[in-house]
Amino acid sequence: MRRRGGLARRVAGLYNVSTRARAAGRLRRAITLAALHAARDAGAEVAVLQASPEGEAVYRKLGFQTCGRFTEYAVVPDRPGESLDFVA
Repeated sequence: MRRRGGLARRVAGLYNVSTRARAAGRLRRAITLAALHAARDAGAEVAVLQASPEGEAVYRKLGFQTCGRFTEYAVVPDRPGESLDFVA
């Protein structure tokens, strides 16, 4: 397999894993492991995800390492029910 920049082309992204607070640790771990096993079986060589502060310890225990931080942006209407107003 050809590689670019040190990363394999077969990358699995795990996104939007969400659980209720009471079962968060166990359930988040089980959901993530199931997704990782499916990704590995499909040929993934690298797995990436974005973690909330609550999930970081769970993912670290699974072997994930912090490789960067990102900032998320949103456009929100001034009042509920209004449409979005984009600045041109």
